[in-house]
Amino acid sequence: MNNKVVVIGGGIGGMTAAGALSELGLEVVLLEKEAQVGGHVGKWDRLFPSRRPGREVIDFMEKNLRTGVDVRCGIEVTSIGRNNGAFTLHLGNSESLTADSMVLATGFELFDAHKKEEYGYGIYDNVITSAELEFMFKSGKKITTHAGMTPKRIGLIHCVGSRDEKVGNLYCSKVC
Repeated sequence: MNNKVVVIGGGIGGMTAAGALSELGLEVVLLEKEAQVGGHVGKWDRLFPSRRPGREVIDFMEKNLRTGVDVRCGIEVTSIGRNNGAFTLHLGNSESLTADSMVLATGFELFDAHKKEEYGYGIYDNVITSAELEFMFKSGKKITTHAGMTPKRIGLIHCVGSRDEKVGNLYCSKVC
């Protein structure tokens, strides 16, 4: 057995797993379908509770991957098969990889705030998501209302959609 591991997903979870497996002496290939690693964290301004910039976290983790991890970006897994205990991964670039084990760290999708119409997203002009607020922070934009005014008050609602049978989310993300 070669002890080769393929990690599918180059977000923070995949990067963490790939780095830890490499430190154990395993041969690791990290596959990311996007053009660069980092996932959602690359879109965020600062992380809680340290207020460390998201890009800084990704850069730090990426440096740790440089030794011992074969990082391949812009590659999507099209199918996975199993033969005699080994995994064969077929990639979108017509290449195939064989591995003894895999880690699936394929990330998450942001909750569609339109599904909780009682909060007014998409109905009222000044209702935004936390992801949209993060975009304002990261781009250095001043927080303004739809009319361009500085708001006097801001209300934040957390855990929208978590453990909510009405919208089909029976779990808690634990990331909020």
